[in-house]
Amino acid sequence: MNWFQLKMKVKGAKPPIWRRGFVPEGITFTQLAWILEEMLDCEKTEDYEFDFYRKVIICEWKEGENFRKNFFYSYQSASDTFVNELMSSEKWFTFRVQKDAGQAAEYRIEIEKKASEVLENQKGGKVPISSPIISKEVGFEKCWSDAVEKNAVLKEKYQVHSGKEDYRNFRELQEDSESGKYGLQICENPKNRTGRNQLSMPDLINQFMDSTEIQREELLNSLLGGSPAKERKHIKKDQESREPSVKDMLSTYEKKDLTDMAKELHLRYSRLKKEDLAEKIANEILTPSVMRKRLLILEDYEIAAFEAAMKRKCFFPTDQEWEDLDTVIGLDYIAYFGDECLEVPGEVIGAYQTMNTPEFRQERKRINWMMECLETFGFLYAVAPAETVWKIYGQREGFAVSYEEFLKIFQRIPEDMNPCTLVGEKLTLTILLEKRLYRKIEKIQRRVDYYIPSVDEVHDYYQNRYWTGEPVYRKLKNFFGRELKYDMEEAENLCAFIYQELAKGKMLSDVVGVLTRDGMEFISNRQAEKFMSLMAEANNHTRMYELRGHMPAELSEQRPVFAEYDTKIVPMRDVSGSPAEPEKKKVYPNDPCPCGSGKKYKKCCGKKG
Repeated sequence: MNWFQLKMKVKGAKPPIWRRGFVPEGITFTQLAWILEEMLDCEKTEDYEFDFYRKVIICEWKEGENFRKNFFYSYQSASDTFVNELMSSEKWFTFRVQKDAGQAAEYRIEIEKKASEVLENQKGGKVPISSPIISKEVGFEKCWSDAVEKNAVLKEKYQVHSGKEDYRNFRELQEDSESGKYGLQICENPKNRTGRNQLSMPDLINQFMDSTEIQREELLNSLLGGSPAKERKHIKKDQESREPSVKDMLSTYEKKDLTDMAKELHLRYSRLKKEDLAEKIANEILTPSVMRKRLLILEDYEIAAFEAAMKRKCFFPTDQEWEDLDTVIGLDYIAYFGDECLEVPGEVIGAYQTMNTPEFRQERKRINWMMECLETFGFLYAVAPAETVWKIYGQREGFAVSYEEFLKIFQRIPEDMNPCTLVGEKLTLTILLEKRLYRKIEKIQRRVDYYIPSVDEVHDYYQNRYWTGEPVYRKLKNFFGRELKYDMEEAENLCAFIYQELAKGKMLSDVVGVLTRDGMEFISNRQAEKFMSLMAEANNHTRMYELRGHMPAELSEQRPVFAEYDTKIVPMRDVSGSPAEPEKKKVYPNDPCPCGSGKKYKKCCGKKG
């Protein structure tokens, strides 16, 4: 049996939020949607959609509905189409899940690799998995359900077994699950059913043209405005303009999607036909003042990619260009075609040139810098006076503003992109508003000045989610790569996870416990001791909420703040909820000693008792 390794990223989330997991080959896209909704903590719904490079849409088939989005889109019925072909040939796809409020949650699913066998740790050694599994995750507190519990559900309800093609639709899967009929039936050599598919116009032309291949290619070429299909897949040169317009792009959407856009733009839309509504929205988003407001959120690399795209006509983007232009495409300022070409409409270029004033460029840079400062705030304090962030903000050359202007810039950040909330004169992470958790953090914070990071440190936190300049974290990253054989991305993610957990005040033993439960293994006692020594050092050199952004090592040098702890490592409290009570936690003889010495408990503090 083959398994696909997927990296499931919450689209647009900063810092990144993702889970990595494995799903089997030989299932339909309906079954894949059923699995992904479980893995991604979505409510079970048949209102989902797979979008492969915006050329193939796969969703649940419903009687009488037209699923083909436009001239270039083809549609495939999810319960009739197996994942094998597309998942083996494509690098990524978008998975959308419709919410009750009408908005869709979007995930970028990267198909990282294919494996014939995947192993997990169990008593007695490693054994092959027999159900989908989550192997890693990255995110802030409470953004994911507990992975261990989720894997238990996947193991109970999604066991795979071989059989014939399983063409059940979503409702049939749901009915069977509710009646206790669990499991996934996979087929080694499945056959797609195509009777309910809707072909794109180019595909229809290929299907129904009985003339010669040359005639068919010439007609397709004239319709697509490009080279013949066989060549078009390989040619990367820019083409002549296809003269797209924003209205034409919007006209390919469903009317429901257009009404949702009209609501977001505060436009009246009742009694308007779809064509008229598309025109009204196009006129609105091309207004320089509206375009200005929408593009203020773009980062430097996104603006640079957008401006570079304006200088080209119809072009084939690289994977990096797709990534960099993703936000602008989502704002409907770039036309995309079914043969993977992009083009910025001339009317967009004109509107952008009008609104791209020095004032716009300055304001966008101010908002971007504000976002970096707020993200760093989340790594250092979680709650602090707004004036503290104002001081950080004003350190950068050319960004010194009055406190009142600072608050105005803060308020211009879209609510769904702002990680913080202003409560009186204080800023707090929005996720801590529930049950007023930020109050608990305030109560345990030491009475010291708030640490003010440098500009370079702010950039580093924003890009890497931890302070990479701290020597012990460089040692940890090298340890993960050289000795434990993690790849560079995994090593970076492990360092970020450790930093963030220690910053919140998690006990060192708890953090180590999570890592070992997630599969971190050591081949020798020397390796384990080296790791624990590095973790002990990291705990003393991490900026913590409780210390208002200071490291334990910094404050212990200044004054005997930690005299009550007769250890090298400072046992902090878990400030993501109620204060932890480590003295009540059961520590077994062979567990790592909570003091952080790197020794087993029975050979360290356990001997003292």
